[in-house]
Amino acid sequence: MINAFISIRRLRFSFRPRMLQLMMTAVGLILVLFLSSCTYTMADLAIHAHPVPPAGHFIQAATTTEVLDGPVTVALAGNVPDPYARQIFNELVQVTTVEGANGAQPLNVLASPDNARAVVRVARAGTVAQPLLERFYAVVVPFATTLDDIPRNELQQRWQGFGDAPLIVTPDAAALLQSQWGRPATVLGATDELLAALEVTPGAWGILPFDQLDPRYKVLSIDGINPLSNQFDAATYPLGVA
Repeated sequence: MINAFISIRRLRFSFRPRMLQLMMTAVGLILVLFLSSCTYTMADLAIHAHPVPPAGHFIQAATTTEVLDGPVTVALAGNVPDPYARQIFNELVQVTTVEGANGAQPLNVLASPDNARAVVRVARAGTVAQPLLERFYAVVVPFATTLDDIPRNELQQRWQGFGDAPLIVTPDAAALLQSQWGRPATVLGATDELLAALEVTPGAWGILPFDQLDPRYKVLSIDGINPLSNQFDAATYPLGVA
């Protein structure tokens, strides 16, 4: 099977066997519709030189010359969180065919990924050859904090509820990162409450989506990996999903 990947601001999903290019063409269109129903704009999705990593963007699939031998079947893996899964499913069922070298073939959306030739799932950013999109997160503290870098093992301990101070995770980060990190110990009720929570909790760190950073936060590097560096490598950064 092919591994299909969706990423929103460094969030991807993965597909399986040889249907990847075809599914990326169909699902890429679906994701445009999906993201347009969220708070993102096309300006948000454009690739910019700064800051690095770039804003989430679509990767266009090349036209395939593959001959398809029957219906294309697709399903969502269990690690695609709500409400993403509901919206993606609703858009997928509106796509009826995909084009191959031998003409249009039916596209069927299945309930179980076990029987599908293509599967949409969340995976770690930088590990997928042809992602659909990506989503990245930053560890943040109030801007006046003197701390600049943190060890990954301490970040993981705090995620699990251990350590000297809490790691406060926004709902979006909790939903998408738990497939890689497990369920976080402390999840905030709403993203806009993060700064206030950090300011009243000495030593606390937060995890925030890149698109919600603002000058009141300082972004911390992880084991020396600075997500704002122009040398950024998605494959080495632990807080990216695709």
